Amino acid sequence: MLGGIRMVMEVGQVFRSRGGSEYKVSEVRASGRGAGFSAVRLSSGKEVRCSRRLIDRTRSALLAGKALKVQSNGPGGISYTVAVEAAVLFALRSEGIAVRLEGRTWVV
Repeated sequence: MLGGIRMVMEVGQVFRSRGGSEYKVSEVRASGRGAGFSAVRLSSGKEVRCSRRLIDRTRSALLAGKALKVQSNGPGGISYTVAVEAAVLFALRSEGIAVRLEGRTWVV
């Protein structure tokens, strides 16, 4: 459970960024310090970590009707880093939240 919403995510699942890079979920941490998940970029082996806090904050903003800028840090976006942005979107979609791209913003 992340932020009170059940995660339908398992180690080994694969997702893609907007640019087509593939990532594989390598670890899911459901609670406690470091809650969230990690994924590995298949082409390079580099790991990206996605915190529960970032997922929760993004979910709240989107469900409140806010449009979030693509590749932007802070309250107006998810993350400048493509891998982190892709990971957050994957987590939200695995919860059943239909996040979509409209122009250069993410909306539900």
